[in-house]
Formats: sequence, structure tokens, C-alpha cells
Amino acid sequence: MPEDKITEALRFANEPLSLSEPLREDGDAELGDVVEDRGAASPFEVAATSLLPDEIARLLAPLDEREREILKLRFGLDRENQELWKKLANTLT
Repeated sequence: MPEDKITEALRFANEPLSLSEPLREDGDAELGDVVEDRGAASPFEVAATSLLPDEIARLLAPLDEREREILKLRFGLDRENQELWKKLANTLT
């Protein structure tokens, strides 16, 4: 490996880098364009989450109110924490 490449690699290891720093001298891409944000939701997750409430409502529509309520409580479909079986039994009795 050429000495200048080693020197450059060592420089990157020791200096903080700006996310706005270009990746290459001849390109438009910046370091921030390729750094993964592990806390961000994937595009699939965002799409699935936004479509989920309508899909759940569509699937539950044929059921009567009591059946819908049972499934919502059991599986946490109303966006609240999933209920335990004991709490479900107490709610419906």
C-alpha cells in the first residue's frame, strides 16, 4: 500500500470528520450520504406502519363489536400495550 494512502487512513482514524465532507474529490456524494442511521426506520417499516391501521380496520370490519374488542385487547391492535389474558378475562366478564 502506498505511503500516502496509509497516511490518509491514519488521518481519518485520528481526526473527527464532518458528515458534509466529500467522499471523493470528483463526486457529489458526502460522508453523511453513506453513514447508516441505525435508529431510523427503514422505508419498508414506514410504509407498513402507515398502512397497518387501515388494513386492521378493514379486516376487523366484518366482526361484531365484541369480537373486535377481544382481538384489539388480545393483540394490542388499538396501539396500546398488549393485554394479558387475565386482564382480558376481567374486562369481558
